[in-house]
Amino acid sequence: MKAPLTVAVVGLEDGPESCAGPGLLAALGRAGLRRLAVACRAGESGAFRPGIAELFERAGDPLADEPGFVARLAECCARHSVGTALAGTPLVAQVLARHAKTLAKHKLKLLLPASADLERLRERGLTEPCSAAQVAALPSSPVPEPAFAASFLHSRAWPLVLLDEHGARRRALDALEALRLARALRERGARQLRMASPAPRSLFEVCLVLARSGALLGSCAVRVLEDDERLRPWLAVSVEDAELERAALAVATRAGLRGPLTATFSQSERSLALLDLQPCFPVWIEACLREGPNLAALAVSAAVEARTRPAGRVPAGTLFSQTAQDIVIDPRSPAACAVLP
Repeated sequence: MKAPLTVAVVGLEDGPESCAGPGLLAALGRAGLRRLAVACRAGESGAFRPGIAELFERAGDPLADEPGFVARLAECCARHSVGTALAGTPLVAQVLARHAKTLAKHKLKLLLPASADLERLRERGLTEPCSAAQVAALPSSPVPEPAFAASFLHSRAWPLVLLDEHGARRRALDALEALRLARALRERGARQLRMASPAPRSLFEVCLVLARSGALLGSCAVRVLEDDERLRPWLAVSVEDAELERAALAVATRAGLRGPLTATFSQSERSLALLDLQPCFPVWIEACLREGPNLAALAVSAAVEARTRPAGRVPAGTLFSQTAQDIVIDPRSPAACAVLP
């Protein structure tokens, strides 16, 4: 019997800092694939879900040492005979795209946008591909440094959303909060920020999986019911919305993007505007597991096989809820010896 393919999932933040990584591991497990969980920073709690993966490694923080991170990741994947990797965060996706040729030398097949296309999107924003695709883009403007405080003080539209080039997002309700969150993003490695004013409580997200040819292989759209200051959906329900899918696909095609993508839309008075487009799966990826295509497994198939047939869209009606579990350990108890150094 042929051994199952081993897939690495890189980036495993869970709970308050949640990313798609833990959900991707769950989706791959449902598909019967062997999983290598790769943490970037120490303490990424998604790595500690019971039974989350067969293998575990640490590759280091790509923001602190990108070449070292790539070298360690390549070594881990070679040692465990990994066939492909999925990014748990937009930052990881961007790093993998920049070093795709290096990773290919280690027989790692990746389904990601070209680094040049991602760089163009980061530099020029969404206005150009949205205009070409005839899709409205949510107006945004760069935040100047070091005098970005004045931009917030003169803003007339609240709440503001601050977005950085790594895919991080923060919602601010006033100028003081905007200043605090902008500084926090800078400290996490942001080199440039832009700000936009989406309509409150009107967010939708679409996940697409595009083949190397640009063909749409699978999709899922959700309406965000509850989110946090980072605009991450904590409660969402899948919807069947052909307009959302069409708009996301049109912009992604014009931008030349491939692989897993997540588009975030703001809706106001029946009109849609694109807020963000990132080269990664969404945090709600587990919403795809009840019925419809397993988008994580679909992306793996498209990465390693020459031909993958389109699988359609996830149907409406699946409710996703993200929760964080607090764990309290008494260091004096015998059980603590198993988890504490």
